Amino acid sequence: MNPRKKDSTRRLIVLMLTAAGASLALAVGAPLTVTVLGLLLFGVLHNVLEIRYVAGRFATLLTGRFLALLLALTSGIALCRLTASSWPLGSRYAEVAIGYAILLAGCWIGLRGIPLLAGLGVLVLGAYASFCYPAYHFVVLTHLHNLVPLVFLWDWAGSIATPQAGWPSG
Repeated sequence: MNPRKKDSTRRLIVLMLTAAGASLALAVGAPLTVTVLGLLLFGVLHNVLEIRYVAGRFATLLTGRFLALLLALTSGIALCRLTASSWPLGSRYAEVAIGYAILLAGCWIGLRGIPLLAGLGVLVLGAYASFCYPAYHFVVLTHLHNLVPLVFLWDWAGSIATPQAGWPSG
């Protein structure tokens, strides 16, 4: 490796480790503030990039009956939220059920074999927690959502012919 490139790489590593240490210190010192500011700064960008990836990667699946099913289910969630003041308990459980129906449809269409069984297992555990503690449904979904980058990386890694093909040369 070129000596200048090696020094540049070391500086970048030190900079990243310093940033990670500073982030950890801030998160431990002021967890709520860091969470709120992190969501404000990166939440929208995260959602836009994730939606862009899903729309591009799965454009062939997001058509026809499957798209109509997703639109109907998400409209059902919107209806549950509109009726929450007049039917609080029923709309909450209906929203939980519809949310897991969306996730089930995605797993059923996109996965096969062991990944499908693993996905269904995770959904069963999540649904159990959400139905037992509906006030914490959002927390359960947040933790499930944190698995999304792992699944995307797994999907991306599966499309690489050789392990080195995914890394830039140099």
